[in-house]
Amino acid sequence: MKTNLLICALAISLNACAVDPVDTSTNPTTEDDTSFDEGPHQEKLAANGLTPEDIQSLGITANTLTQTVVNNLSVTKQGRGALLYLIQCAMPTSFSITGTYTGGSFTYVGQFGLAPTWSASPLNQTSQRTVSSCLFSRLNAFGRNVTISIRGTGYGMDPGEAASHIYPEGIFYGNLFPGADNYWGACDSDGPTHVDRQCAQPGNCSMANPGISSCAATCSLDASGTATSCVANGKTYANPTTVFLDAVSP
Repeated sequence: MKTNLLICALAISLNACAVDPVDTSTNPTTEDDTSFDEGPHQEKLAANGLTPEDIQSLGITANTLTQTVVNNLSVTKQGRGALLYLIQCAMPTSFSITGTYTGGSFTYVGQFGLAPTWSASPLNQTSQRTVSSCLFSRLNAFGRNVTISIRGTGYGMDPGEAASHIYPEGIFYGNLFPGADNYWGACDSDGPTHVDRQCAQPGNCSMANPGISSCAATCSLDASGTATSCVANGKTYANPTTVFLDAVSP
């Protein structure tokens, strides 16, 4: 799935823009949310950056994604930003839910459908890791606009995507949800990268655990270079997310 991103984990904004046209009719902008271009496929979050500590302090858990949970997380911009990407990763395009809070509301729309039963039951460990790898892959420590191709189990491919995005950047895996399995991991694919998107290298993208220096030593790859599993933190992570770029910088 090719996605045009501007997601900031460390700086002052977190913004993801999919390539689809924006429909703002379903999400009127409120005075509190003047930083949002609201719609099912383009979102902006300006305020403090979203870090691992932010996500954990929000109280996000793997419990069933109920209306109450959505409303509670929608109270803050950080909560809306985190929930927006989690729902995009977990739920299919047929899913939408509106969170209401004092002064406004926000409608979240699914996109990738990696854990479509989350609205009916808690995420098991496999689903937690799958959704987490998706969210991790979309972080950008520099907050700059870079088109990326995210690949792995459950992702679709746009026409021409495999031919246009040929530079493997890195692989993301782990578990963002609190508990004994919590781990934020990434590894570098060892090829050239983009000056605006150095996310898989150790120390970037606010990964709480530094990225492993080389994916070749960490992950199993298929013929296309997409990871099928990764071993780190003494565990094997199935369903990692691999990022490919369409352009690189020296």
